[in-house]
Amino acid sequence: MAKPARSVESLKTLLAQINALAPKRSRVSDGWIGDAKHASRHSDHNPEPDGTVDARDFTNDPNGGMDSQKLCDAIIASRDPRLSYIICNGKIISGRKGPKPWTPRKYSGANSHHHHIHVSVLDEGQDDKTPWKIESAFKPGGAADISKQQADSIMRKGSKGEFVGELQKNMNTIGYGPIKVDSDFGPATHDAVVRFQKNHNLKPDGWAGPRTLEAIGKELSRRKMAPKVAEAEAKVDVAEAKVEAVKDAADDAGKEVKENSNWWMTALGVIGLGGSGGGAVFGAPWQTVLAVGGVAIVAVVVLFLMRRRIIAAIKEIKNEVG
Repeated sequence: MAKPARSVESLKTLLAQINALAPKRSRVSDGWIGDAKHASRHSDHNPEPDGTVDARDFTNDPNGGMDSQKLCDAIIASRDPRLSYIICNGKIISGRKGPKPWTPRKYSGANSHHHHIHVSVLDEGQDDKTPWKIESAFKPGGAADISKQQADSIMRKGSKGEFVGELQKNMNTIGYGPIKVDSDFGPATHDAVVRFQKNHNLKPDGWAGPRTLEAIGKELSRRKMAPKVAEAEAKVDVAEAKVEAVKDAADDAGKEVKENSNWWMTALGVIGLGGSGGGAVFGAPWQTVLAVGGVAIVAVVVLFLMRRRIIAAIKEIKNEVG
């Protein structure tokens, strides 16, 4: 069963940035999912088996502040690793995987893309929400004008739409809810954004701009990785416990060796090898100690078995002397 189609997050981020930088632009040629013509052929506008759509079109509207050629040039200059390719004004430019990375080539398709720019991304990083470096494409009046445009259009109280809904879902995921996901930037969403900004050393203005969205994206990634980090830490704890167990076993073995050594010293003392002699013996390798001990035991056994003959021989010697 096919999964529902969805635009990838990296291109949603690009769309939000373009809308913030050119709020009055035309959107007549904007689009992300393919129509019947696209469905009849290979196109990045068609959903992949997992439902993701890796392409978006953005309307060329220089008078509205969105010049597709300038946007194309800015993306190519940034060498963004997420880019698969761009089609703009009769040219196609591939990203880092080529062919001919970052070099414009003639586009032979039926649509020369003069009315809009086509941007496709690679599967790797397709949901990376890092802001695109496109500010240079929107600077006809300088940095002060850009800030004003952003202030007029970044998500804040009163904003509505799919990006607000996505923001609300993300805020719930990272623990700043519960917020009703209604795609309406109301007081609850505003308060959640302010709390997040305060906790991440951002200006607590309640506006969801590029810096705040980037920080939210990083927090989402961190939480996604948290279970894996916890699992790794648990494995480290188990390994450390095993090391400690080995150390304890080694200590116990050392104590046992010492106790056995003391026993042997006592035994050797009984047969005349104690004291300094025993110390000298135990300064030798264990094989030597074992050999000496064995000889001593044999000697004791022999003496015990032959004690009667020895006693008789001693009496005989005394009689002869007497």
